[in-house]
Amino acid sequence: MDASIVPAYIISIIINISLPILLFFFLNRKLNIGWKMFLYGAGLFLLFRIPLGFILDLIYTPLTLSLLLSMPEALSLALFIVALVLGILGGLFEGIGRYVGFRFTKKFRGWKNALMFGTGWVTVETVFFVIFIIMELSTLMWILDIGTEQYITLLGETGYFTEEELLEQLYIIESSSWLDVLPMIITRFSAIILHLSLSIIVMQVFSQKKMLFLLVAIFMSAIVDMASILLNFGTILNSILILVITVVMGYLTVRVSKIDLNELFAKPAAKSSKSKK
Repeated sequence: MDASIVPAYIISIIINISLPILLFFFLNRKLNIGWKMFLYGAGLFLLFRIPLGFILDLIYTPLTLSLLLSMPEALSLALFIVALVLGILGGLFEGIGRYVGFRFTKKFRGWKNALMFGTGWVTVETVFFVIFIIMELSTLMWILDIGTEQYITLLGETGYFTEEELLEQLYIIESSSWLDVLPMIITRFSAIILHLSLSIIVMQVFSQKKMLFLLVAIFMSAIVDMASILLNFGTILNSILILVITVVMGYLTVRVSKIDLNELFAKPAAKSSKSKK
């Protein structure tokens, strides 16, 4: 295993944490958007997204096994059905969660507040993502400490792995390099773009008074979730492809929401400290 993977993980953790923080300060300082929508978005994530995680965990394994057993000669179709079901569930939670949240924020409407809401949402998601990265890093450091062969021996003694699975684990560890960490960084850019876009799109339900935008948001989230499952975002090429998909969604979001991006870089009017709360 390439020892450079450890500093690569550390750099990935720093970048993942820094991105939403920098975005928050940009929106707060540059656009004078208050922090209340940030906290609101973070709270709504905990309220809607965490239950979704438990539901997906309950559904994924039995659904996948039942489809694989009933469709042994059509594995691609089975995987597509799994991705479709999980994508739609994810889209429903992402879209409805934002819709319910925005219904109670009449004083904080508009795409700028939607950006801050989305920043709060994706910041909490990033915290969980970083915890996952830290757990992976701690395992890698342990493997480097005891040696790959000793690690495989310990796995074999548990009795939970076949010889083929152990050999596959050995190959993955031995071939690991810093390049395997890049998808973690690319994925975070994709997540930020997606969550900001979803927040703006759902806000249009109230700004333009069209429920169609809620369906659009559900569809957007489902597409990205399905792509993540079908394409395996753990590879660099597929992570870039998903990033391209989210960038296109971001561009279309700006167009349909009639956002003037020049406002992001225009000098903001001075406001009292009270207005930033």
